[in-house]
Amino acid sequence: MKQVYLWLIFALCFLMINTINIVQAQIAQLSGKIVFGWHDGYLYTKPLDTTTPPIKLGNGVRGDFPTWSPDGTKIAFDYSSDGVYSNIYVINSDGTNLTQLTHNTAISGIPKWSPDGTHIAFTSDRDGNFEIYIMNANGSAQARLTNHASQDRFAVWSPNSTQLAFISNRDGNAEIYRINIDGSNLQRLTNYSGYDGVGAWSPSSLIAFTSDRNPQDIIPQIYTMNSDGSNVQQATQELVEYAGWRWLPNGNIAFIDFLELKQYNIQTNAITTLASFPNEGVGIGTYDIFVNPSNQSITSLALINADTDTSIQTLTSGSTLNLGTLPTRNLNIRADTSESPAKVVLTLNSEIYSEDTTAPFMLAEQFIHFEAGDYTLTAIPYDEHDVPGVPMTMAFGVVQRFALNGQNCQF
Repeated sequence: MKQVYLWLIFALCFLMINTINIVQAQIAQLSGKIVFGWHDGYLYTKPLDTTTPPIKLGNGVRGDFPTWSPDGTKIAFDYSSDGVYSNIYVINSDGTNLTQLTHNTAISGIPKWSPDGTHIAFTSDRDGNFEIYIMNANGSAQARLTNHASQDRFAVWSPNSTQLAFISNRDGNAEIYRINIDGSNLQRLTNYSGYDGVGAWSPSSLIAFTSDRNPQDIIPQIYTMNSDGSNVQQATQELVEYAGWRWLPNGNIAFIDFLELKQYNIQTNAITTLASFPNEGVGIGTYDIFVNPSNQSITSLALINADTDTSIQTLTSGSTLNLGTLPTRNLNIRADTSESPAKVVLTLNSEIYSEDTTAPFMLAEQFIHFEAGDYTLTAIPYDEHDVPGVPMTMAFGVVQRFALNGQNCQF
């Protein structure tokens, strides 16, 4: 049953891509590594290049759906020892310290490591049907997030590690939903009578997904939308698409073309080869990519008086800003960096807010009026090759309290 399940997923989600009229423009080569499953059932790793041959992980580790930890030191994957049930394991990238994380007579698989490295999301039918689960990266505190008689699968993380998007047929056909990692705030993001499936959350907080909603397309193409489901745009026009693609940190799309891993720029249609594999008659299976980060980093986030362009305070995670005590309502936030990045992308509550290419790197072009509520701000620096460095994510609250006759009044 496990093998049937995997091959059904493979047939639906990992069809081969053909390219049509792709512009052969230059894209900056990335450095990093890939982990993948092959025809013999073992996991392999290799650098992102066209010359180095792959090596078998450890002394021979069988598995499927591998996923890198954010720092590239560990790999999580699922494996079925009996062909019926599967569990999730983690291993060091050098093949040492193999550890089993789940222990169920059920299918637990398709692990996805959170960007902050603290959690792993996965799909399991341990409670009767496929649901989305989450656990700590060491396997503790396993908890079910979804609870529905339908099939909920293929969870992907938001860049700030606070939400998951997944596919469900709970409303009659495959649609994309979003949920907080505490199980709250379930939202349906797509609403189309055809097929919407297999999404990915981009570094800039867009959600990408496949859909057959354009009748002129022979096979589903890639679309993007805001994280609330608004502003749906078709991203690919020239690809006969499959679901084995990945967002790269530079905003390009990676995909497997039989014996090559390629990256595709959705703005220019440019395509280049990232890695090549030996010809053994079949292409690689499920895979994940780790891209070496740049030397750029965000060192601090500062609250700015937009009237005077002066700093009010340095933001700290969990802090509360009181609008009643600030010198102005015209505010801004500045991202301070360790180097001189080519750009800094700032997002507020998972929506794109600013892509600044010159210092000082500001959240808003002029100012922003904050309302009372909870906010999450993420700043990501990029080098000249569009490779991201070390980001900073800050969660803070905003209130509006005034002192009236010695009493605090909140509005």
